[in-house]
Amino acid sequence: MRNNLIMIITLMILTVSISAQDAEIIFSKSLKESDKATEFTSGDYIYAHLKFNKPFAQVLNVGTTYVSFTSELYAGSRLLAEEFSAGHDPDKVRSAKETTYLIPIVSNPDVDLFNLGSKKFAFEMPLGLSKLTPGTHQIELRVKSGSYKDGSSYLATGRFNLTIGPDGQAWYQKNEKDARNAQIRKGSSARVTSYTETTGIITLVNNCGRSVWLRYALGSDKSEYRLGAGQTMRYNTDNGYLEEWNFGTKKWNTITTMFKTDANGRANICNK
Repeated sequence: MRNNLIMIITLMILTVSISAQDAEIIFSKSLKESDKATEFTSGDYIYAHLKFNKPFAQVLNVGTTYVSFTSELYAGSRLLAEEFSAGHDPDKVRSAKETTYLIPIVSNPDVDLFNLGSKKFAFEMPLGLSKLTPGTHQIELRVKSGSYKDGSSYLATGRFNLTIGPDGQAWYQKNEKDARNAQIRKGSSARVTSYTETTGIITLVNNCGRSVWLRYALGSDKSEYRLGAGQTMRYNTDNGYLEEWNFGTKKWNTITTMFKTDANGRANICNK
């Protein structure tokens, strides 16, 4: 009788564990899931396929606010990096049929990754990996969302082994810079960038003669752009807002003045 009771309790626990697993993570060396791997070396691109067991809207609590995901990267108990996905329009998420969401951990700067119309490259996670010493490390990715149990539980976790070579730190630091430049150069929107069709997209030009740090906020997602003199970034004025870093006060300030654009949709940052 006692053994039967133990078996029933065990089955109940297993059933709860299985039903609570709404997603799994598969790692790969490219955007293709078929390139899946659990062993990586510095110099490899790394992507995580967050695979739901049903369409997004049936797993997430989609309301009226933008939907975003938070990725936490650990080496043992040490948090290496935390990175946010782009905030997604709740209507797009609600109507989405997809069951897989792609998360870049180490991006290929030459390959665009789109999720629900938003382009994303990894910045913080390659920087986090650059903190590791040469050798083999077990890395864990934990993914959560404010639209899933109010962010109190992880949607999924996954682990892979990463071997860092002697030039690994420098490679990851370069990858982070290349990824930021790719985001600045290509923009974050999948929308057509013809100004006759999407007048909300403009090109900001750093004409200030100094470094300018801007932060684009969309929903709960904030992406930082550090522009050197003469560098540009694309900005969709129809979605989100911009903040600028004040080097004197050491604070982010919201930009409230409208940018003045020329006939080609370009605007000087220091002539708002």
